[in-house]
Amino acid sequence: MKYIELYGVKTNNLKNIDVLFPINHITAVTGVSGGGKSSLAYDSLYRKCRDEFLCVERGFVDYVHYEIDESLNIIPSIAIKQSNNNVNPRSTLYTYLNFYSFLSSLYYSGLSEINCNLLKINNPKVQCSACNGLGEQLVIDLDKVVDHGLTLSEGAIKPWVNKYDTMHSQLLVEYCRSELIPMDVIFSDLSSDQKDKLLYSGPTQKFRVSFCNKKRKRTRTLSFMGVISELSLRLISHSKYEYDSCLPYTRSDVCAVCMGSRVNPVVFEDKKICGIGFVDFLNHQIEDLIPLIKENNKKYSELLNVLQCISNLGLGYLSLSRSIPSLSGGELQKLNFSKICFSQISGILIVIDEITSQVYSKDYSLLWHAILSLRDRGNTIVLVEHNKLFVDKSDKVINIGPKPGDSGGYLVNDYIPVNHRFNKSPCLHDEYLIIDGICKNNLVSVSVKFPIGLVSVMVGPSGSGKSSIAEYIYETLPNVVYVSQQAVKANVRSTVASLSGVGKVLSRVFAKKYQLPESFFGLSEGGGLVCSNCNGRGVVKYQKSFEVGVEVVCPVCDGHLFSNEADLYTWNGLSLKKIYSLSFDDLFNIDDKSLAKISLSAIKLGLGHVSLNRKTKTLSGGELKRFKLLSNLPIRGNHNKILIIDEPASGLDDDTAFGVFCFIKELSYLYKAVILIDHKPVIFSNSDYLIEVGPGSGSNGGRITFSGDPDSYFNEIYKANIADFITT
Repeated sequence: MKYIELYGVKTNNLKNIDVLFPINHITAVTGVSGGGKSSLAYDSLYRKCRDEFLCVERGFVDYVHYEIDESLNIIPSIAIKQSNNNVNPRSTLYTYLNFYSFLSSLYYSGLSEINCNLLKINNPKVQCSACNGLGEQLVIDLDKVVDHGLTLSEGAIKPWVNKYDTMHSQLLVEYCRSELIPMDVIFSDLSSDQKDKLLYSGPTQKFRVSFCNKKRKRTRTLSFMGVISELSLRLISHSKYEYDSCLPYTRSDVCAVCMGSRVNPVVFEDKKICGIGFVDFLNHQIEDLIPLIKENNKKYSELLNVLQCISNLGLGYLSLSRSIPSLSGGELQKLNFSKICFSQISGILIVIDEITSQVYSKDYSLLWHAILSLRDRGNTIVLVEHNKLFVDKSDKVINIGPKPGDSGGYLVNDYIPVNHRFNKSPCLHDEYLIIDGICKNNLVSVSVKFPIGLVSVMVGPSGSGKSSIAEYIYETLPNVVYVSQQAVKANVRSTVASLSGVGKVLSRVFAKKYQLPESFFGLSEGGGLVCSNCNGRGVVKYQKSFEVGVEVVCPVCDGHLFSNEADLYTWNGLSLKKIYSLSFDDLFNIDDKSLAKISLSAIKLGLGHVSLNRKTKTLSGGELKRFKLLSNLPIRGNHNKILIIDEPASGLDDDTAFGVFCFIKELSYLYKAVILIDHKPVIFSNSDYLIEVGPGSGSNGGRITFSGDPDSYFNEIYKANIADFITT
């Protein structure tokens, strides 16, 4: 058997290891989160193979971040990582997958009637003018404007409840007196005519009202206008103040003109692709497009191949007009994976990051068959993976650990998983948070309930409606904390200290001791103690004419961010620079309540090994996810709040994921309800209550297919879902 051979690998925390990857086989790289998997698979193997290929094409690569003593049998490589940093609202599946090129080739062969210039849909000449090519519009949301359970006197019309501005409330009193509308009847019990007047009436007769504005008494003659009518005018106002003031009462709806296609329907009124109207071509779910194309013409084999590969990976519920930023990391990863599947490339290394993350158990088989087909085509597959089912089916397993950070980076013996299950009896749920009439995306009048004071988990296929339920709760109910899948926002200066909040605490205590501004002890540009060479970034970038810039560790501060002067400022016997070099394990021992509280939470989340001066961009996906939890889980005043966390365990091994779950469970009594979205058995099997949304994706989903005891779900449904995969 032939291998890609790496000897003396010392990248990041790797401990001078020798590793062999069998060519034309599947290798799983597994182990504890933060132990060095990505350092081996991406920062070493993938980058070494990529750089060797670039050397042949472009010449010598003059700077590398990996440390490898010797390598043999290198082959070209590509990597599929699970991250979605695309924030361009005009980026869609159509543009991302370059469907313009596919369809242009049809035009030049006589198989399409649409001119190529029209196929570039991000073009002002063909964009929908109503939504400016975004596919959606802001509209006033009645449920955000009105509390139907309150009277007008109690503040049923939310935008007009402002203790600093009583103009609208006084005007409302005069109008209701004139129109004989009772102010002591709850809004839902008012007549339809009364509601229409309050909501939609245009400017009516004028009323002279006295009111307070910012504690100053005023008297004016004003016309009454229905609240929806007034907010609608503000929404199209050129005044930023008026526009911003109405945003809290809006929602995004599919554009009524282009129906979400983003193109001008008049321009494409009689234009067809494969016998399908172009607007429908963009808006139909991919799984619905496929049979239509097959019916109309069998000459579109390449186009069908692309669409079929996307559908085979469980993404058939998407449309080509779907926004790329709206996709989860897992969805984008599978989309990128599909591009490899529908290509005929062979003889390369493909490194794939956590392909099973955020994937419903019933979809394991289709993913595994896709991976097998790539291997059988002559490619070498490396899976960075925590899912034991996929690890066990791989041709070779490399386990990196045994611990995260500096204590990791070793080749360890085969991992023996611990049974992470609580010995718990089924919970008796007396009180529920009941949410009725959920209408969002593919959800139509769905009702769901969550037990009060306990941890509930939602599972189901991608696109079934789980996140839509979470977003609906966040958008319509008060006091909701929502930790979404969106990537942590960080700039070039962002460190673990700033990400965790420790930086602010340190700046405050040092400023108090030395009677200097807090900014003097911070890492912002111009801070008094930052390294003058790198301005507190820890790295310097060298730009070579038109080539890509190269970042290297700052030779002056050696990556410690601060100048030597920072050694002169001490607190609790430690200099500022020294404290920033500490890990959370070390920081916990410093005598300070604020630091101890943050450090303890970090340790419970398995982040005790991370140092404060670590750059945010060097953190693994699993570490970033936990830091996001750390910064979004307040521990006071939450009894009336609902906590929603989307995929808290993605990118984590079972040990670390169990620790994260225990941390959340420990805080759950502080919240009215805790709702998680997660597919890991270690998470959902230990929850108090489980809800499955399905049975399929898109229009085939949007229903509650199971609710109740997690043990029943695990033994009856989950085991049945993976039965076929296990026997494959």
